[in-house]
Amino acid sequence: MSLMGTMNTLNGIWGANNLVAKLTGNKSFKTNDGYSPSVWGSGLGAQQVLMVKTNIGGYFFDAVFSIDTEHSLTVTQHPVQTGANISDHAFVNPIRMTMQIGVSDAMAYRTGADYGGDGGTKSVQAYRLLCKLQELRIPMQVVTRLNTYQNMLIESIDVSDDVSTLCALKATVNLVQVLVVNVGTEKVSARQWTTGAQRKSQEVQPKGDNSTILRKVEKGTGLEVKW
Repeated sequence: MSLMGTMNTLNGIWGANNLVAKLTGNKSFKTNDGYSPSVWGSGLGAQQVLMVKTNIGGYFFDAVFSIDTEHSLTVTQHPVQTGANISDHAFVNPIRMTMQIGVSDAMAYRTGADYGGDGGTKSVQAYRLLCKLQELRIPMQVVTRLNTYQNMLIESIDVSDDVSTLCALKATVNLVQVLVVNVGTEKVSARQWTTGAQRKSQEVQPKGDNSTILRKVEKGTGLEVKW
């Protein structure tokens, strides 16, 4: 049985137990409590390692079904005169990640307060939190079992809501990395630099006396000019 199927089964068990408890007047579960598998015990078991470590912007989820991470490099090609393509440059593309997460209202491992507590069940609050993180557009840190990724944004959230997820959330979160570069400044000479046009305009113009003008006319036309 899948983990989501197990969580949904636990939802039914939890609800049935509460119904029986109300009818009998002997509640074995508190109203705000959920279910914690006995194999977990009071501490963190091996079953929780992936769920505990993996988080989006510091927010954790009840289950992490899968994480697909894409690292890609683009190699540019430039055609030469003979028609062949040569590789002349390469650059690293932003990291892309697809994460499938689950949140169950029956799991006592976390509560709705962990997702902001803005009303609704725990699964609803977790969904609204993801939408809020996407809306804020603030680069955040994403931690997985394999690595820690900086400057990640939620590109899209895919949620399928049907009868099997009545008391749970199963969402596919697509994230993309924002490339950030450091801009620096360099100290240059305090000397004033001018362009060719500026230098030409700054040249000393000849005095406008008659002798200079007549010499230019004589030289340009070949005619003898009397002084």
